Amino acid sequence: MGIAFTQVGADRLVARMPVDAHTKQPMSILHGGVSVVLAETLGSCAAALTLPPDRSAVGLDIHANHIRAVKHSWVIGTCTPVRRLPP
Repeated sequence: MGIAFTQVGADRLVARMPVDAHTKQPMSILHGGVSVVLAETLGSCAAALTLPPDRSAVGLDIHANHIRAVKHSWVIGTCTPVRRLPP
């Protein structure tokens, strides 16, 4: 999918993904499912980076709204915590 992490911090994880032949649907716009792949990747990686080695996280639910079509360039995803486990 070409996902590349561009920022990793205590309260933020950012990645970008190209809009190209591998991520477009037949109408030459970004496939909606690919957007969800980026979101799920960010959420899973962010959770894994913040948990102690003896804990793990799994996704329970994901919901996506697509604001507009993208035909070229990159899409950028940013993940920030909603809640953290106590230390």
